Amino acid sequence: PRGARPTVALDEAERELWVSLAHGAAEPALLVTTGLWTLPGWGTGDGPAPRVAGSSLSARSHISDMGLPGMLNAVKAFAFADRTDAAARWCETLSEEADWRRAPGWQAAVNAVHAEVLLLQGRFAEADQKAAEALADVPMGTDSVFVAGPVAGRILAATATGRYEEAARHLGRRLPERVHHTLDGLGYLRARGRYLLAIGHAQAALDDFLCVGGRTVAWGIDKPGLIPWRIDAAEAWLRLGEENEAERLITEQASGVEVSNSLTRGMTLRLRASTAEAPMRRRLLTRAVGELQKSGNVYELARALADLGHAHRSTGDRSLSESVLQRAWRLAQECGAVELAEQLRGPSVRFEGENDAQSKLSESERRVAALAAFGHTNREIAAQLHVTVSTVEQHLTRVYRKLNIARRQDLPPQLRIPLNQVA
Repeated sequence: PRGARPTVALDEAERELWVSLAHGAAEPALLVTTGLWTLPGWGTGDGPAPRVAGSSLSARSHISDMGLPGMLNAVKAFAFADRTDAAARWCETLSEEADWRRAPGWQAAVNAVHAEVLLLQGRFAEADQKAAEALADVPMGTDSVFVAGPVAGRILAATATGRYEEAARHLGRRLPERVHHTLDGLGYLRARGRYLLAIGHAQAALDDFLCVGGRTVAWGIDKPGLIPWRIDAAEAWLRLGEENEAERLITEQASGVEVSNSLTRGMTLRLRASTAEAPMRRRLLTRAVGELQKSGNVYELARALADLGHAHRSTGDRSLSESVLQRAWRLAQECGAVELAEQLRGPSVRFEGENDAQSKLSESERRVAALAAFGHTNREIAAQLHVTVSTVEQHLTRVYRKLNIARRQDLPPQLRIPLNQVA
């Protein structure tokens, strides 16, 4: 409680926490969460939080109603410390046990956290699936604040992949009023803001982001490294043309990240670059790319690379620009960020191998290869092109030989077209 006693020196607070961890009745994973929110450096890859979290999870042989919240907090500690792969593996382990024990409530809780971890990796399709599974295990009509987290996850996944109508449907789901007094409620507000920003309603998005900030301040949990609402708000200010307001928030974010991870640092550096002069912009973006590579978030890395590619182009380094933009495009394709991928496929960028692949194939081979690359079966291709299945197989054999590949999964993605777009 604020005002209850003088602020404790950080070294003393850390010493007290270690004593607590050694106590027989201690719940290590819950104390890890305390450390994340109070002690600088505890949540980083080199800090104690991941080690304690790992010990907490490894020491438990089975899930229990009392132990599950602590175990999930330990998973979140892993994810926050740039250990998202380890966090995802623990989610799979916990999910298998919940399934074996036929405990849908436990399964829902694990799937909700798993969706958060997958979002941190930019694996949107899988995150959406886990969030959907979490919601499916909640009884219909239940007036539970739990649903806010998975619903927010589905909104974020749909927005990042350009499925705005789907995101709007999730936003139409009625949530209990008390959800706005919870941390998951903050996540829901942030997800709604990201959707509004994506569809061009920057002012409404800014209102949501500033509301998140206001509540974190009022609740005494304004930790830029843990709830980086200033990054979202600064992006909205930039869309509104208010560069001074954006710079103010970016400066606050950069100076207040005493507890942080690579993802937050990388996103902060990327936004700082957007208001910097050309030479400094490239340096900041290069640092941002380095941080985001460590974070494992494919989507944010693609965004930073896209900005870096444009920065190289603005200084006349066209060759390096195209190389960086190609990499950004491949990552955007990988995580399903359709709009970002389309933006990167501008007429001035030639993607490596694209013209070569097209020129090697006959018109008939190109059409068969394009449909195969999109995922259609040989029978579907034959029916659409009014040829035999044998003809399709012969065309594909020649395509594989000309492109020096062994299977349809290796077909260049730029060939892909759906059935309804075949001339």
